[in-house]
Amino acid sequence: MLVREAMSTNEDLVASVPGSEPPEPSERPSLRVFEGMVAVPILGVVAYGIARWLGAFDAGLILWVTLIAAIDLLPVSTWHGIQMLLDFPMLVAVAILYRPETACAALFMASFDLREFKRQVGPLRAAFNRSQVAASALAGSAVFHALGNVRDDLPHLALAGLATIVASYLVNTGLVAVGASLLYQEAIPRVVARLRIGRPVEFLVGYLALGVIGIAAAELYLKVGFWAVAFVMIPLALARQAFFRSLALEKAKGELAAAYATERGRVEELERLDRAKAELAQVLTHDFLHAIATIRTSAKALRTNWGDIEEAERLEVVGWIDRESDRLKTLAERSVAIMFGDADGPLLSVRPERVVNLMEEASDSTNRLGGRLHLDIRGGASGMAVRADHARILQVFRNLLINAATYSEPGTPIELAAHPAGSELREVRFSVRDRGPGIPPKDASRLFRPFSRLTTAVTSSAPGSGLGLYVSRRIVESHGGRIGVESEPGEGSTFWFTLPRCDP
Repeated sequence: MLVREAMSTNEDLVASVPGSEPPEPSERPSLRVFEGMVAVPILGVVAYGIARWLGAFDAGLILWVTLIAAIDLLPVSTWHGIQMLLDFPMLVAVAILYRPETACAALFMASFDLREFKRQVGPLRAAFNRSQVAASALAGSAVFHALGNVRDDLPHLALAGLATIVASYLVNTGLVAVGASLLYQEAIPRVVARLRIGRPVEFLVGYLALGVIGIAAAELYLKVGFWAVAFVMIPLALARQAFFRSLALEKAKGELAAAYATERGRVEELERLDRAKAELAQVLTHDFLHAIATIRTSAKALRTNWGDIEEAERLEVVGWIDRESDRLKTLAERSVAIMFGDADGPLLSVRPERVVNLMEEASDSTNRLGGRLHLDIRGGASGMAVRADHARILQVFRNLLINAATYSEPGTPIELAAHPAGSELREVRFSVRDRGPGIPPKDASRLFRPFSRLTTAVTSSAPGSGLGLYVSRRIVESHGGRIGVESEPGEGSTFWFTLPRCDP
């Protein structure tokens, strides 16, 4: 069971199993040098072997060459179109019966390859392909004749035959693996594994069994004649050819199944990305509408109450409009970056932010709370800083504070608190607590999903799209933080999130 490289750029010779296509063949100078280094010395040995054979003409060798050439017309394609030949028993027989140079010449001539006549391989590649098989015969014959003789007793013959099998296999597989590695830029161990059909133990045991058949064929030739060898070996070769084709088909079936699973995974990933894009569009729409609503409310307050508002208050409202306008600009830029796949524009611009500054600005941005909001900074958090995207974290604060105002009775207090938390106090825990009706357990588990709203909110006139908490969760988790809710019906709710600390 020898191996012969396809080593051809003809696409018909390349395995067509999806997911197993080889890399583009790389015709590097190193490959040509390797082919030449193998082919040139083997051609010299072949010439010497032919001269020796002609000097002591042996018609039997012609019959062996003919039989091997006929069997080589029925190869089995393996990885990347590399061909597995089914003439290994005959190679062992020739290696045992003839001197190394003669066996080398015989296998070089017998390695019949129709691709040579179709001009699918060039002269150097053809010589290299033949030389691989011839070199294995040369090595096997040299080892056998160094250890024994065809007329030795059975123990010595078995030992020498086993060494012949091992030497032939190692030389052939080694040459093919190196050549294919240079051609396809694959690692040699991977090439060797791919050349095997079946499980390793089965493959090696089968190789040894075929070698034993080769030894028996040599004995049969000496004691009965060539016709007996042909009578036994041709049906055996045909049966083995059918067997290995079935194994190759089974392997191809497995590769198809693996390729299908891979493609299915890709389709599922694309579907997931489509869903993520749809969710992102919803999130951005929510953010845009929230910013626009804030600007419109502030502008309307200025227009209708201009004369009644003090200058300082007017400037404060204008400041809110300016901040929300900047936020709209940032959202627009990020939307464009996402739509056009701008990998250079990250969604987060993280930097150290003082806890006190974030909480005060969050309080200022939610003017609708009036005097209801109370700040509570404990445990030294006032001197701490967190790693945060300023605009996005303020968005989380606004979402939580506006939810607290929406779902609690007017005039009831709302507490915005912060304190160190986590392992070794490496986090800051922010929380928004209200005195509202609380959250039923069936609602608490799904609050942070898109379009999820409290049952009471759905049946009432409370505004909202069910995206605010989902947006907040995405923002907090992208910072490496956590977000959650603690609530009991009738006791109010505490929404909290954490951010990693950093040095101010």
